[in-house]
Amino acid sequence: MPYYAIEEHENRCMHKAFLCPEEFCDFTGSNAVQLMPLQRGLPTDCYTLLIPKISSSTGINISVNNPGIKINNHDSNKMNDKKIATCDNKSSTGSVVKMGPCGGGGGSAWKMDMRGVNRIVKVVVRHGCAVDAMSVLYEQDGKEKKTKLWGGKGGKRSEICLKPGEYLKSMKGHYGFYNNWFVIRSLTFVSNRRNFGPYGKEEGVPFKLPATGGKIIGFHGRSDGLLDALGTYVQMG
Repeated sequence: MPYYAIEEHENRCMHKAFLCPEEFCDFTGSNAVQLMPLQRGLPTDCYTLLIPKISSSTGINISVNNPGIKINNHDSNKMNDKKIATCDNKSSTGSVVKMGPCGGGGGSAWKMDMRGVNRIVKVVVRHGCAVDAMSVLYEQDGKEKKTKLWGGKGGKRSEICLKPGEYLKSMKGHYGFYNNWFVIRSLTFVSNRRNFGPYGKEEGVPFKLPATGGKIIGFHGRSDGLLDALGTYVQMG
């Protein structure tokens, strides 16, 4: 979809990922997840459930019964993107793909304005037993700009300074519970020349967001006192 329409769509879309309320889940006995009613007529067979308080050794079977769905060609084309959304970036070559976010559903959503962004210059990460916050220094239309700090001011401060010609090609880490909050526990950044991290503690569920042949030029996510979730914007081509 066009870049300028993404924010409005994410705010009103009824198909976005949601956190499973505890009253629907039984974690005390069999770990069975009770049936949760879905919106009628969802035009896709792909759903995202973020279910808290489940150990890595627990198996879950989720069955979705949603018969009789009819979609037109326009909706079918949207389905082909599945879990990534594309947006226009007129100031850069190739398309910009939004990947993720990975993590929890707490905090407030934020995202970088990707119009005219050329490259990431520096990433600042605050971390301890989890990732407290991060900010980005980036080049936009030939000028360096800095984002606000996404998250809290706790933890140790680390800087990732990218040299000319160096770019991020992958981001990985862990997410899970910390002090009863479902947040990003660790982050590792991989450039075309070296690795940075891990920052935080490598506990919880591992995740990875590769650039798949492109380069990471921005981020989006959720945060409050800690970094709840994190995703990337990848410039392809």
